[in-house]
Amino acid sequence: MRKVVYEAFARETGIETAMSTSQAMTPANPDMTALAHVVQLAEAIATMGRQQMAFEQHVDTRLTALQGEIVEQCRVRLSSSVSR
Repeated sequence: MRKVVYEAFARETGIETAMSTSQAMTPANPDMTALAHVVQLAEAIATMGRQQMAFEQHVDTRLTALQGEIVEQCRVRLSSSVSR
């Protein structure tokens, strides 16, 4: 189960591609291996950051639209109650 979750995470974040690229050039030096892992993590974090920014923008857009709808509904209700 853990492997399936990790594979889905790797596909979603794009580290799957980075891993296949870095595995093609697997360094023999342990320091280089550690650095390759750092690069993979940095790419995953950058991808997650981009995804979070896109999500935040989507939420902000929806919230602004919702606020506009609420304000409009309040105006309609107020104007109809004042008219009575």
